[in-house]
Amino acid sequence: MVSDANKVVSKPLDPPLSALGTRELEVVLCFLAGDRVGEIAHFVQASQSTVRRALKSATGALGCATTDDLRTRFQRFSAA
Repeated sequence: MVSDANKVVSKPLDPPLSALGTRELEVVLCFLAGDRVGEIAHFVQASQSTVRRALKSATGALGCATTDDLRTRFQRFSAA
């Protein structure tokens, strides 16, 4: 699943995802694809705490209170 993140990161994005930095976007895309923190950390070559921080930052930047909210919002956004 992490390989799919490379395809999406290289394309221009519409809001709200365009508000995220590259690292945050990679982490969010991997998270939404179902990858765990350890898998994401390996893919983005960062520590697990860095991945958790990026996910928390992205969650807030996208106006979500929790990662569950983030997942729900993305599902609605992608279904539209």
